[in-house]
Amino acid sequence: MKKLLVVLFSALLVISGCAQEKQESSSEEEVPVRLDVAIELPSDDIQLEQEVTIKAIVSQGDEMVEDADDVKFEIWKSGQDEHEMIDGNNVGGGEYNVSKSFTEEGTYYVIAHVTARKMHTMPKQEFVVGNPDPKEDTMMSEEHDGEMEGNKEHGDDTHVEMESQAVHGDTHENSLMIHHQIDDNMKATEPVTLRTHLQHNNMPLTDAKVRFEVWMNDEDMHEFIDATEGTEGEYTAENTFEQAGMYHVVVHVEKGDIHDHKEEMIEVK
Repeated sequence: MKKLLVVLFSALLVISGCAQEKQESSSEEEVPVRLDVAIELPSDDIQLEQEVTIKAIVSQGDEMVEDADDVKFEIWKSGQDEHEMIDGNNVGGGEYNVSKSFTEEGTYYVIAHVTARKMHTMPKQEFVVGNPDPKEDTMMSEEHDGEMEGNKEHGDDTHVEMESQAVHGDTHENSLMIHHQIDDNMKATEPVTLRTHLQHNNMPLTDAKVRFEVWMNDEDMHEFIDATEGTEGEYTAENTFEQAGMYHVVVHVEKGDIHDHKEEMIEVK
C-alpha cells in the first residue's frame, strides 16, 4: 500500500511539473514581438506643388507585415490646428504609402497610425517643405501657443483644441501621444467599447492608470470609467450610452510624472 502511495505521489509530481513547464512555455510563446514602423520621407528637398510619396515600412521581428488592419497618415503644418488624416495604400512587402503635395512652405509633421496583429503604434516625424523663413515659422508656433494659453483662460469650451496641441505639440517630439479609436456607428442603449492607444517617446505606454470621463453635451453629470490594458499601450472600457446625442469623452492618463488628458466629441445615434 505504501509503495502504491509513493508511486501515485511521484506520478502527480511529474504531471504537475510537466503542466507547469507547458504553462511557462505557453506564456513565453504568447508574448508578441513588437511592431516596428519606420517612416520614410523623400531624400530630396520637398518643394511646393510637388507630389511626394510618404512611406511607412511595417515589420515584426524579421518579418515584413503585409496584413496590417489599418494604416493612416496624419499630416499637419506647424502652428496650425487642422490635421489631415489620409488612408495608406498597401503596396506590398510591408510598405504602406500616401501621395501628397503641399501648397504652403513650412515645417510639417506626420504620424503613421498603424494597427496590425492586435497591436497599435504611431511614430512621428518632422519634415520641411520649401524654404520657409525660420523667424516666420517660429512666430506662427508662438502665436498658436499663445492662442492655446488664451483659450485656457476661457473655460472648457476650447478644451479639444488645447489637448490637440498638448498631444501633437510641435515642440514636444517625445511627448505623450493619445489616439482615440472611435466607432462611427455608436447607438444608444447598445454596449460599446471605448478604446485609446497611448505612446510615449515613440514606445507604447504600459501600466498606466487610464480613465474615460463621459458626459452628454450641456449636462453636469460626469461618469468616470476605469480602463483596462490589453495589448501594450491599448486601453479599453465598456460603456452604454442611454440616449442619442452628442457626448464629451475625455481620456485621463496617469503614470509617474505623466498626467495628461485628451477630449473628443462623439455622436451617439
